[in-house]
Amino acid sequence: MKTIISIVLCILTVIHVEASSLTCYKCESTISYADCESRQEQVACDKDEDTCIKGDISYQLHSQDHKSFRKYCAVSSKCDKEQNPQCKTAALGENIECNIHCCSLNLCNAGSSVIVSGVVMVAAFIVMALF
Repeated sequence: MKTIISIVLCILTVIHVEASSLTCYKCESTISYADCESRQEQVACDKDEDTCIKGDISYQLHSQDHKSFRKYCAVSSKCDKEQNPQCKTAALGENIECNIHCCSLNLCNAGSSVIVSGVVMVAAFIVMALF
């Protein structure tokens, strides 16, 4: 009986994750991540957007320094620097540094904090209580 309940809880957790759209932080700054985060908002990603991205670029163009710090929803192909619009823009300059960090959990592009889904926590607690 405990095994059946555990299996049902796992299935319900997967169904919940599949049914709800991904939520990511969204912000942009030319100063720093701290500046970006001071204005960030939570956004529901479009149906085809399966990834949260936290990306920063720096490059020189015509002897001027350019920096960008962004958080946003995207399709997973944008995790490839060759496909990412931020990195493509930087490719026009010199001394290019493009860092892209991708994840696929709700609000996972927050930074260094750890975020665990409430559904996963409840399911884990119930499974632990049964054994």
